[in-house]
Amino acid sequence: MPTANIEAARVAIVRCVERAEGVGIVSGAAGLGKSLLCEVLARELQARYQTVRLTCGRMNSRKALLQSILFSLRVPFRSLDESELRLALLEQVNLLAPASRGMLLVVDDAQAMHWRLFDELRMLASLVREGRPQFSLVLAGDTSLDERLTHARLTAFSQRIAARCYLAPLQRDETSSYIRAQLAASGVHSGAIFSETAVDAVYRVSEGTPRIINQVCDHALLLASLGGLRRLEAA
Repeated sequence: MPTANIEAARVAIVRCVERAEGVGIVSGAAGLGKSLLCEVLARELQARYQTVRLTCGRMNSRKALLQSILFSLRVPFRSLDESELRLALLEQVNLLAPASRGMLLVVDDAQAMHWRLFDELRMLASLVREGRPQFSLVLAGDTSLDERLTHARLTAFSQRIAARCYLAPLQRDETSSYIRAQLAASGVHSGAIFSETAVDAVYRVSEGTPRIINQVCDHALLLASLGGLRRLEAA
Protein backbone atom coordinates (compact mmCIF):
# COMPACT_ATOMS: atom_id res chain seq x y z
CA MET A 1 0.00 0.00 0.00
CA PRO A 2 1.71 3.22 -1.12
CA THR A 3 1.39 6.16 1.24
CA ALA A 4 0.60 9.62 -0.10
CA ASN A 5 4.22 10.68 0.44
CA ILE A 6 5.73 7.71 -1.41
CA GLU A 7 3.16 7.93 -4.20
CA ALA A 8 3.93 11.63 -4.68
CA ALA A 9 7.63 10.79 -4.92
CA ARG A 10 6.94 8.04 -7.45
CA VAL A 11 4.87 10.35 -9.64
CA ALA A 12 7.47 13.14 -9.47
CA ILE A 13 10.38 10.85 -10.39
CA VAL A 14 8.51 9.14 -13.24
CA ARG A 15 7.57 12.55 -14.65
CA CYS A 16 11.17 13.74 -14.32
CA VAL A 17 12.49 10.70 -16.19
CA GLU A 18 9.87 10.58 -18.93
CA ARG A 19 10.17 14.29 -19.66
CA ALA A 20 13.98 14.03 -19.67
CA GLU A 21 14.11 16.92 -17.21
CA GLY A 22 17.29 15.85 -15.40
CA VAL A 23 18.39 13.86 -12.37
CA GLY A 24 15.84 12.60 -9.83
CA ILE A 25 16.80 12.42 -6.14
CA VAL A 26 15.02 10.49 -3.38
CA SER A 27 16.21 10.96 0.19
CA GLY A 28 15.03 10.10 3.66
CA ALA A 29 15.97 8.38 6.90
CA ALA A 30 16.55 4.64 7.12
CA GLY A 31 13.53 2.36 6.91
CA LEU A 32 11.16 4.74 5.09
CA GLY A 33 10.96 2.78 1.84
CA LYS A 34 13.65 4.23 -0.44
CA SER A 35 14.84 0.84 -1.67
CA LEU A 36 11.29 -0.33 -2.27
CA LEU A 37 10.56 2.85 -4.21
CA CYS A 38 13.68 2.26 -6.34
CA GLU A 39 12.44 -1.23 -7.12
CA VAL A 40 8.97 0.06 -8.03
CA LEU A 41 10.44 2.76 -10.29
CA ALA A 42 12.72 0.31 -12.07
CA ARG A 43 9.86 -2.13 -12.61
CA GLU A 44 7.50 0.60 -13.86
CA LEU A 45 9.96 2.11 -16.33
CA GLN A 46 11.70 -1.00 -17.64
CA ALA A 47 9.25 -1.35 -20.54
CA ARG A 48 10.42 1.99 -21.96
CA TYR A 49 14.03 2.14 -20.75
CA GLN A 50 16.83 -0.36 -20.45
CA THR A 51 16.95 -0.27 -16.68
CA VAL A 52 19.94 -0.86 -14.43
CA ARG A 53 19.42 -0.85 -10.68
CA LEU A 54 22.52 -0.65 -8.49
CA THR A 55 21.52 -1.61 -4.97
CA CYS A 56 24.63 -0.22 -3.32
CA GLY A 57 26.60 2.93 -4.04
CA ARG A 58 29.64 1.82 -2.05
CA MET A 59 32.09 2.02 -4.92
CA ASN A 60 35.28 4.04 -4.84
CA SER A 61 36.33 4.23 -8.49
CA ARG A 62 34.90 5.00 -11.90
CA LYS A 63 36.05 1.58 -13.06
CA ALA A 64 34.06 -0.15 -10.30
CA LEU A 65 30.94 1.84 -11.25
CA LEU A 66 31.24 0.97 -14.94
CA GLN A 67 31.90 -2.68 -14.10
CA SER A 68 28.80 -2.78 -11.90
CA ILE A 69 26.62 -1.34 -14.67
CA LEU A 70 27.97 -3.77 -17.29
CA PHE A 71 27.57 -6.68 -14.86
CA SER A 72 23.90 -5.74 -14.40
CA LEU A 73 23.53 -5.68 -18.18
CA ARG A 74 25.28 -9.07 -18.45
CA VAL A 75 27.90 -7.56 -20.71
CA PRO A 76 31.51 -8.89 -20.46
CA PHE A 77 33.67 -6.51 -18.44
CA ARG A 78 36.64 -8.50 -17.14
CA SER A 79 40.10 -7.53 -18.39
CA LEU A 80 38.80 -4.19 -19.72
CA ASP A 81 40.40 -0.94 -18.62
CA GLU A 82 38.35 2.13 -17.70
CA SER A 83 38.20 3.56 -21.23
CA GLU A 84 37.21 0.20 -22.70
CA LEU A 85 34.50 -0.22 -20.05
CA ARG A 86 33.06 3.15 -20.95
CA LEU A 87 33.07 2.31 -24.65
CA ALA A 88 31.40 -1.04 -23.94
CA LEU A 89 28.63 0.76 -22.05
CA LEU A 90 28.14 3.31 -24.84
CA GLU A 91 28.03 0.51 -27.39
CA GLN A 92 25.30 -1.17 -25.33
CA VAL A 93 23.23 2.03 -25.41
CA ASN A 94 23.73 2.40 -29.15
CA LEU A 95 22.42 -1.13 -29.66
CA LEU A 96 19.09 -0.34 -28.00
CA ALA A 97 15.99 -0.71 -30.12
CA PRO A 98 14.69 2.52 -31.71
CA ALA A 99 11.59 2.36 -29.48
CA SER A 100 13.72 2.52 -26.33
CA ARG A 101 14.13 5.86 -24.61
CA GLY A 102 17.67 5.07 -23.53
CA MET A 103 19.12 3.67 -20.34
CA LEU A 104 17.84 4.36 -16.83
CA LEU A 105 20.33 4.07 -13.96
CA VAL A 106 18.76 3.74 -10.50
CA VAL A 107 21.37 3.92 -7.73
CA ASP A 108 20.44 3.11 -4.14
CA ASP A 109 22.60 4.02 -1.14
CA ALA A 110 24.00 6.84 -3.28
CA GLN A 111 25.27 8.84 -0.31
CA ALA A 112 28.12 6.32 -0.08
CA MET A 113 29.48 7.08 -3.56
CA HIS A 114 32.84 8.78 -4.00
CA TRP A 115 32.50 12.26 -5.49
CA ARG A 116 34.29 11.10 -8.66
CA LEU A 117 31.40 8.75 -9.36
CA PHE A 118 28.92 11.62 -9.33
CA ASP A 119 31.09 13.24 -11.97
CA GLU A 120 31.07 10.05 -14.05
CA LEU A 121 27.27 9.90 -13.82
CA ARG A 122 27.07 13.56 -14.82
CA MET A 123 29.09 12.88 -17.94
CA LEU A 124 26.83 9.94 -18.84
CA ALA A 125 23.75 12.11 -18.31
CA SER A 126 25.18 14.72 -20.69
CA LEU A 127 25.21 12.29 -23.64
CA VAL A 128 22.41 13.18 -26.04
CA ARG A 129 21.12 11.51 -29.21
CA GLU A 130 18.49 13.10 -31.43
CA GLY A 131 17.75 15.69 -28.76
CA ARG A 132 17.16 13.19 -25.97
CA PRO A 133 19.53 12.09 -23.18
CA GLN A 134 20.88 8.57 -23.61
CA PHE A 135 21.07 8.09 -19.83
CA SER A 136 18.49 8.99 -17.18
CA LEU A 137 19.52 9.00 -13.51
CA VAL A 138 17.66 8.37 -10.27
CA LEU A 139 19.63 8.41 -7.01
CA ALA A 140 18.35 7.40 -3.59
CA GLY A 141 20.07 7.81 -0.25
CA ASP A 142 19.75 8.81 3.37
CA THR A 143 19.58 12.39 4.58
CA SER A 144 23.35 12.82 4.20
CA LEU A 145 22.93 12.60 0.41
CA ASP A 146 21.47 16.12 0.34
CA GLU A 147 24.42 17.41 2.35
CA ARG A 148 26.89 15.74 -0.02
CA LEU A 149 25.25 17.33 -3.03
CA THR A 150 25.89 20.81 -1.63
CA HIS A 151 29.66 20.30 -1.86
CA ALA A 152 31.43 22.63 -4.27
CA ARG A 153 32.92 19.66 -6.11
CA LEU A 154 29.42 18.52 -7.06
CA THR A 155 28.07 21.86 -8.27
CA ALA A 156 27.93 20.73 -11.90
CA PHE A 157 26.05 17.57 -10.91
CA SER A 158 23.64 19.41 -8.61
CA GLN A 159 22.71 21.79 -11.40
CA ARG A 160 21.28 18.79 -13.28
CA ILE A 161 18.90 17.81 -10.47
CA ALA A 162 15.32 18.35 -11.61
CA ALA A 163 13.33 16.52 -8.91
CA ARG A 164 14.06 16.23 -5.18
CA CYS A 165 11.76 13.97 -3.17
CA TYR A 166 11.90 13.53 0.59
CA LEU A 167 10.32 10.49 2.23
CA ALA A 168 8.75 11.12 5.63
CA PRO A 169 7.54 8.78 8.41
CA LEU A 170 3.92 7.68 8.34
CA GLN A 171 1.31 9.56 10.31
CA ARG A 172 -0.88 7.71 12.81
CA ASP A 173 -3.75 7.17 10.34
CA GLU A 174 -1.27 6.03 7.67
CA THR A 175 0.24 3.58 10.15
CA SER A 176 -3.20 2.12 10.78
CA SER A 177 -3.88 1.86 7.04
CA TYR A 178 -0.47 0.29 6.48
CA ILE A 179 -1.10 -2.41 9.09
CA ARG A 180 -4.56 -3.10 7.66
CA ALA A 181 -3.17 -3.41 4.13
CA GLN A 182 -0.40 -5.77 5.20
CA LEU A 183 -2.89 -8.04 6.99
CA ALA A 184 -5.42 -7.84 4.18
CA ALA A 185 -2.73 -9.08 1.79
CA SER A 186 -2.61 -12.19 3.99
CA GLY A 187 -6.39 -12.56 3.92
CA VAL A 188 -6.92 -11.28 7.46
CA HIS A 189 -9.22 -8.52 8.72
CA SER A 190 -6.95 -6.31 10.82
CA GLY A 191 -9.67 -5.22 13.26
CA ALA A 192 -10.00 -8.80 14.42
CA ILE A 193 -6.34 -8.86 15.53
CA PHE A 194 -5.06 -5.33 16.24
CA SER A 195 -7.13 -3.13 18.51
CA GLU A 196 -6.93 0.64 18.05
CA THR A 197 -4.89 0.87 21.26
CA ALA A 198 -2.47 -1.69 19.82
CA VAL A 199 -2.11 0.42 16.66
CA ASP A 200 -1.43 3.45 18.85
CA ALA A 201 1.31 1.51 20.63
CA VAL A 202 2.88 0.43 17.32
CA TYR A 203 2.83 4.01 16.08
CA ARG A 204 4.45 5.35 19.25
CA VAL A 205 7.29 2.87 19.29
CA SER A 206 7.94 2.95 15.52
CA GLU A 207 7.48 6.70 15.07
CA GLY A 208 5.89 5.86 11.74
CA THR A 209 8.89 4.09 10.19
CA PRO A 210 7.56 1.25 7.99
CA ARG A 211 10.51 -1.06 8.62
CA ILE A 212 10.05 -0.82 12.38
CA ILE A 213 6.27 -1.17 12.04
CA ASN A 214 6.88 -4.46 10.24
CA GLN A 215 9.31 -5.68 12.90
CA VAL A 216 7.12 -4.70 15.86
CA CYS A 217 3.95 -6.20 14.39
CA ASP A 218 5.71 -9.40 13.35
CA HIS A 219 7.21 -9.88 16.81
CA ALA A 220 3.90 -9.02 18.51
CA LEU A 221 2.03 -11.56 16.36
CA LEU A 222 4.60 -14.23 17.17
CA LEU A 223 4.31 -13.58 20.93
CA ALA A 224 0.50 -13.52 20.67
CA SER A 225 0.54 -16.87 18.90
CA LEU A 226 2.80 -18.40 21.51
CA GLY A 227 0.61 -16.98 24.27
CA GLY A 228 -2.64 -18.17 22.70
CA LEU A 229 -3.99 -14.64 22.20
CA ARG A 230 -6.34 -13.91 19.31
CA ARG A 231 -6.45 -10.12 19.68
CA LEU A 232 -3.67 -7.67 20.43
CA GLU A 233 -4.09 -4.82 22.88
CA ALA A 234 -1.54 -2.11 23.64
CA ALA A 235 0.04 -4.09 26.49
